[in-house]
Amino acid sequence: MAPKGDNIQTDKWIVVPDAHPPIVSVSDFEAVERQMREDSAHRETAMEWSADIRAGMIDLFAGKIFCADCGKRMYYKRQRIQCKGVVFRGVYDCSTHMRRGHGTCFKHAMRQDALNEKVFNAIRDQLQVALDYEKLLLAMRGGDREASVREKHKAAVASVKLRLNALKKKRAGLYESYAEGILNEEEYAFAKQTYEEQYEALNRLLDEAVERRERFLASISPDNKWLTMMRGVAGMTGLTQELVDAIIEKVLVYGEGRIEVVLNYNDVFYTMLECVEQIKEAGGDD
Repeated sequence: MAPKGDNIQTDKWIVVPDAHPPIVSVSDFEAVERQMREDSAHRETAMEWSADIRAGMIDLFAGKIFCADCGKRMYYKRQRIQCKGVVFRGVYDCSTHMRRGHGTCFKHAMRQDALNEKVFNAIRDQLQVALDYEKLLLAMRGGDREASVREKHKAAVASVKLRLNALKKKRAGLYESYAEGILNEEEYAFAKQTYEEQYEALNRLLDEAVERRERFLASISPDNKWLTMMRGVAGMTGLTQELVDAIIEKVLVYGEGRIEVVLNYNDVFYTMLECVEQIKEAGGDD
């Protein structure tokens, strides 16, 4: 056994060659070592040769692309293929499938160029939707139907506030009734608890009514977050990292090459659709 510590004096070792039968022959051992050196040198040469190519293959969706079936991230990999010389292509595949096989999730491989094209087309379609809805909101804004919905939300808030004020007066007079002997202690405790529960419930209703009103006002505004975001990417000519970062929350990849692009402020978009329907359904003539 070699002595412990950093100061190992190998010159004092006693080495007895061929003291035991070898597990691997010397010739096989040297052949494997030679092959490993050659493989390592080949990999280094290949990596140096493809460095510029790989640097130009950028994953625009890092951290934003997921398998629609298992919900896990898609892995990005660069594949070397033979086609009129050596070329590379980017491919996304389900991380669950790659790690655990077909029994846990489906193979959802998609080429990078195909994904980029699908995402770009989806964003372009949403730009057209934004343009259409901006024109629609402009035509609706200020009309009788929009005013009717505004008044409806305003009235809902006012109605809950009136009920709260009436309950506050009841609560204020409750102790006086107890002090004057109109209510006994048990009746007073029961009435007080009932009023407190009603007060909390009305406060929740008020918060909800105010939130609905504010969502409506924010959604029909020409400066709502979704429309503002879509205006910011109008005139795009291609997919870039800046565009992806600005507009895309995540991309879901399904089987058979289908994708779903979830944009930032999607909640604002769907609220806007609801508000537009409210205006359409409201009475009155514009």
